[in-house]
Amino acid sequence: MGRSGFHPEPSDLGLRCARARFLFASFCVPNPARPVVALVWLVVDGSLGSNSIEQAKAFHQSFGLTGLVVTKLDGTSRGGAIVGIWCELKLPIYFLGLGEEPEDLQPFTARNCSRAVCGLEE
Repeated sequence: MGRSGFHPEPSDLGLRCARARFLFASFCVPNPARPVVALVWLVVDGSLGSNSIEQAKAFHQSFGLTGLVVTKLDGTSRGGAIVGIWCELKLPIYFLGLGEEPEDLQPFTARNCSRAVCGLEE
């Protein structure tokens, strides 16, 4: 969902990604003395459902994602799109957001994910 409160169409999202990629590239000046390892993570809102799969595809096509961070798994959403994104793109999931505080961002493990999706307490 965009800042204006609507779900962008995939074609619009792709165009926005292309513009952002151009802007990021214009700020990055290659320096052979300092090689850069690029980690390109997408933060996915776990409450969006299947729309997040389309967003992940568009971002992956534009930026070549290397992983995911999934947030908002503390409410009623169960993060079913995580499975869809993984099946579609085979991207690793690095962190899960299980609340609003910084310490609620947990490293991804199958146990953390299954407990969050099923709504189980620790």
